[in-house]
Amino acid sequence: MPLVEELSREVEIKAAATEFYNIFTHHSFNLPNISQSIQKVEVHDSIKFWYYTVDGKAEIYKEREEFDDDNLLISMIGVGGDVFKYYKAFDVIFQVIPKGLKLSSVILRMKYGKLDHNSPDPDPDKYVEFLNNLIKDIGSHLKDK
Repeated sequence: MPLVEELSREVEIKAAATEFYNIFTHHSFNLPNISQSIQKVEVHDSIKFWYYTVDGKAEIYKEREEFDDDNLLISMIGVGGDVFKYYKAFDVIFQVIPKGLKLSSVILRMKYGKLDHNSPDPDPDKYVEFLNNLIKDIGSHLKDK
């Protein structure tokens, strides 16, 4: 089994690709007003702290972001938080693909490595569902603008 595994999903939204991208580049502090699963987003010493709820449980994810404006690519490199109880690596990548004036696809990629490949630690399905719902919440918010 590889040290780092990858999951990929694609979600279509009725919003311009740049609008979705700009939520992360300039307005992530507003995400608690867009998605009920996000309680707070803070930045401390270039590390972004995400306070969120997944499976009814409050968690924190700490990450360092990288942006590629030309390719509308958002990379969240995990550096700490609750997911690291199970994983030695946990990165989230969004790429937004324009499909029309108000239509886009968001490709979600998660790269993760379990702490112990022999343990029954869960695959990150609950995080995939959480992120899919976040994408849909942002898409609905932008569609209603």
